[in-house]
Amino acid sequence: SGKCSYYQGYTEGSSISGFWFEDKVSLGDMIQHNPQVKARMGCHSNENNLFFTQKANGIMGIGPSSLSGEGILEKIFKDREHVSHKVFSICLAEWGGQFNVGGYDTSYHTGRLQRIPLNPGGFYGVGLSAMKVNGQTITSWGSTMIDSGTTYTYMRSSNYRALSSAIESYCSGGRCGGTKHGRNCWTLTHGVDKFPTIMVVFGSVETAWVPQAYFYRKHSTNSYCYGFEDDGPHANTVLGAVWMMHKDIIFDLDAKQVGIAAAKCPEHKERPAHVAQAAVTSAAPTAPATTAPATTVPATTAATTAAATTATTAATTVATTAATVSTWITGPATTAATTATTSTTVAAAAIASKVSAQVGANPRNQVQKPQEPRPLGGAAKGALSVRGGGGGRGGSGMSHALLPPEVLREAGQAQACPAEG
Repeated sequence: SGKCSYYQGYTEGSSISGFWFEDKVSLGDMIQHNPQVKARMGCHSNENNLFFTQKANGIMGIGPSSLSGEGILEKIFKDREHVSHKVFSICLAEWGGQFNVGGYDTSYHTGRLQRIPLNPGGFYGVGLSAMKVNGQTITSWGSTMIDSGTTYTYMRSSNYRALSSAIESYCSGGRCGGTKHGRNCWTLTHGVDKFPTIMVVFGSVETAWVPQAYFYRKHSTNSYCYGFEDDGPHANTVLGAVWMMHKDIIFDLDAKQVGIAAAKCPEHKERPAHVAQAAVTSAAPTAPATTAPATTVPATTAATTAAATTATTAATTVATTAATVSTWITGPATTAATTATTSTTVAAAAIASKVSAQVGANPRNQVQKPQEPRPLGGAAKGALSVRGGGGGRGGSGMSHALLPPEVLREAGQAQACPAEG
C-alpha cells in the first residue's frame, strides 16, 4: 500500500497502531507563530483501553535519540535560531506544569540546584544510592531510571516494604494525624503535611521527596495512598512522575547530567483566554545573567491521579518576546485517568515500535521512557516554553509528553512516509 505502519503495546493492556507520515509541526496554537520543524508523526487508526478513553489528544515523543532515532526534540535542537542548548527541563506541579526546551526557569526554584551524572545507556539512568526515612537507610536499588511517563515510582519488594515500614514507624502513635487502611492508603482529614520527607540519595547528593509528592489523593475523599509501588522481588527502580513533582528536573544532553531543584512549579487548572497574552509575555521565563540563553517550550499537559497519569485536552496561549516563546497548555481537572490519546488523533514523533518495545516494558502507563539532561538556565533568547495543565498530578512524559492537537499544528501536506524498518 506504500504506507509505513507502527504498533505499540503497553503493560497495562492498551495498544495503538496506525501509519507514519511526515509534516511540519510547531508547538502552540495558531496565534503563536512558533518555529516549525519537520517531524515524523503517527496517525492512529486503532486504539483500545486507556489510550481510547483518556482525555489526551496526542503524544509527543522526546525519548533519547540513541533509542528512537531522531525525534522531534532533536529537530527542535537543530533550530539554533530559537534553541541554543541541548537541554530540556520538566517542572511538575499537582495541576500541570512547565516543559522547557533549551534551558530552565530558575524563578520557580525554591532550593539549591544539584547535579548528578546520567549513566550511559539508552534511558535516563541515574545512580540511586539510598533512601532515608526517620533515621533508617534503605540501600540496594538496582538499576535506576527517571521516567515522567511512569506515574508511580516502582521498586523491588524488599525496598517497598522497608520504605512503607519506615513511614509507618514514623507515624506511630497518631503522629501523622490519620489511620492506615489497606496495604498502602491512609485516611487523613488534614492532608499529608505531617508525614516524613524521604531523602533520596544519589552518591553525595541528597534530594527531598516530600509527602505532597509521594502521596496521591483518591478523588475528593480523605483517602491518600502511596505513589510508590512494589514491582516484584528482583525489580529495578523507576523514578516516575510522583518523584518528579514539586521539583525542576533538568536534562542536559551534552553534559550527560540531571539537575534537580526543589521548585514551586506553575499550575494551570484552567484554560487561559487569548486576550491574556500580555500577562503571559510578562510571565515568560528569563535567563539568569550567569547562564547561556535558552529556549523555553511550555510544558505539556498531564496530571496523574490514582493509578495513572491524567493527560488533559488543552488549548494553548502564547506570548512571544524578542526571542522567547511561551505557550500555556491547560485543561479541565480529571481523576483516575491515564496518559494516552483519544481516538484517531496524531501522536507525534518517536513512537516507533522498535522503541516502544524497549521503552514500554517498565512504565505502567501509555507513555514511554525519558532522555538525557543538563542544567542551563532561564528561558529568554534561545528558549521555548510550554506550560501544561490538567487535573490531578503532573506527568508530562519525558519520552512521550502529552500534547493536544493544537500543539501539533500541521503546516502543509504530509510527505511520503519513510521506508519501513
